[in-house]
Amino acid sequence: MNYKIEMWEGLDGQWYWHIASNKNGQIVLTSEGYASKSNCKRSVSKIMSSIAGPDWKTKYLFVTLLT
Repeated sequence: MNYKIEMWEGLDGQWYWHIASNKNGQIVLTSEGYASKSNCKRSVSKIMSSIAGPDWKTKYLFVTLLT
């Protein structure tokens, strides 16, 4: 897997995600803030299905970061 999707809760209580390169850690795509963790996950699924197809979960590592 060349990229990973990281999701976390910000200091403002909003949930965010971004896609980072596994090779150098460079951020290639970032999200807006979401009011809930479930809305954030839903956004990831919708965007990634559009970008990488319905089997995106086999191509990207999905990680929830602890804050």
